[in-house]
Amino acid sequence: MRERTPQTILLKDYQPPEFLVDHVELHLELTEAATRVTSRLSLRRNPAAGSAPLRLDGENLRLISVKIDGHPLSAGDYEVQPGSLTVPDAPATPFELET
Repeated sequence: MRERTPQTILLKDYQPPEFLVDHVELHLELTEAATRVTSRLSLRRNPAAGSAPLRLDGENLRLISVKIDGHPLSAGDYEVQPGSLTVPDAPATPFELET
């Protein structure tokens, strides 16, 4: 397998993150057939950034559920694309995201 040519990223191209992560909790269930990961992130909007949606990157994952502050989101409350999960209406106040 051939790797892509690395792209140069300049300091002037960096933007502050839209969300700040205060705490990460990962629970892993390992079996010979699969690995199941439950992630809990304590997030808050970055006051130095804009108001973009929450976007998380990930590859080769199968999303089972999304919860904010313990409440399950319906399929219309988030968008799954190859390589990413987007929550357009993430809360403005600190919250916990569980996937």
